[in-house]
Amino acid sequence: MQTNQEEIPYYLQFEEFFERYYRPGDAYRIYWDSNEDRYYKFSEHTGIYEPMVRQELYRIIREFFDAQENKRISISHLKMIECCLQPMIMNNEWNIHLFEDMQDTIYECLDNGVLNLTTKEKTQYAAEYRFRNKIPRNFDWSVEYELSDEHKKLWSKLLSAIDKPEQFVNFLVCMVHHFYENEQFVLMYGPRGTGKSTILSIPQNIFGSRNCSSASIYQIGSRFGLSSIYRKRVNVNPDMPTHQISPIIASTLKLLTGGVDGSDGMLQIEFKGKTPFEAKVQTFLFFGINQLPAFSEHVFSETESIARRTILIHANEVLERDPEFKKAILDPLFLDQIYSWLVYQKPKLTILDDGETWISDTLAEWYLDSDPLLRIIKSLYKYTEKTSIFSVTAVFRRIRDALEKENLPIPKNLQAQITSKLKSLKIFRSKSHSHPNYQHIMSVEEGEIG
Repeated sequence: MQTNQEEIPYYLQFEEFFERYYRPGDAYRIYWDSNEDRYYKFSEHTGIYEPMVRQELYRIIREFFDAQENKRISISHLKMIECCLQPMIMNNEWNIHLFEDMQDTIYECLDNGVLNLTTKEKTQYAAEYRFRNKIPRNFDWSVEYELSDEHKKLWSKLLSAIDKPEQFVNFLVCMVHHFYENEQFVLMYGPRGTGKSTILSIPQNIFGSRNCSSASIYQIGSRFGLSSIYRKRVNVNPDMPTHQISPIIASTLKLLTGGVDGSDGMLQIEFKGKTPFEAKVQTFLFFGINQLPAFSEHVFSETESIARRTILIHANEVLERDPEFKKAILDPLFLDQIYSWLVYQKPKLTILDDGETWISDTLAEWYLDSDPLLRIIKSLYKYTEKTSIFSVTAVFRRIRDALEKENLPIPKNLQAQITSKLKSLKIFRSKSHSHPNYQHIMSVEEGEIG
């Protein structure tokens, strides 16, 4: 006990020393994140707070006490001083400015300085701007009105592969501007070879690997799943497997995209070996999948809520492999221009009314594509009251060719599934074994009957 009392003056001296050398301005040069139990130290070179090992803090404390008349300090006293210091330097919020009269202004730490997203002005790095990660982009003022001709062609070609380019671009604009009011996520679907990975590489490469995670829609509902996207600006998984949407996934998606003010968006996050804590996770979610997942039978009551939050984007054009195109859209100059152009755009609210039309359209598209065989059959054939027939063999071959064209797997019992799906359209197979055919069937594309 006597020893602790003797250490108190030394701690006060250390606190004075720490304030003088590690807080010369409005911000500490060292911060402690209590959620992660990790220290961060400001780097003048990079302009961000980089992770600092605990031993470096101990070294600072030891060096100070070594200079105090060779006063040595034990491990127990090191930890005591650390505990006293932590409340003073605790910081669990990042990407904010410390000046109280400018709290509503959003800043980004870029390669060429700190950018004010409101005024589009740039300043130099300073510890007063708290950033944990940097966006590896350079802001370009020349794209205020439009992209360069070369980059405009690349951008147009990239967006031509999807059916809702305006919604995709607006989501990117919201992502850049920290605009969470739409409370949505992107789910891009389409067969292999339609460029989903190429398109979804744009947000990933704009923000860089340090600001991006790659959890699937199924992983975020697991025990440690949220820890991978915590404090990430973007989560991109372009190639998810197709499984059912379970109740826990549906609930997590609702919380991840809802509650902009944090009122209903608090989630429990757990890192391995750490104490769980609750926090708001504000990460823009991009998912890519070949076939839309079906909803579990226990999720039907939540389907409308999920549809309200989903931006379904169909990549339906099989693209030719073009290594030069992929190389061009990963060029830093192109990414700098796209980022700068997105900064100059204004985010828009996607649902201005009660959202009923959005929900019904999304669910209709989702249910149809979660069964690609039924979707293809509906696109090729329809019921007619007229007496008409198509041979079973002709229908089978046409549907099989359509599946192969979209790079979709061919079921082993394809013929039986075709017959079952056609029954749902009131199209039945004849009972004749010598000349099997489907009755009351019309070709949609050609407007013909058999």
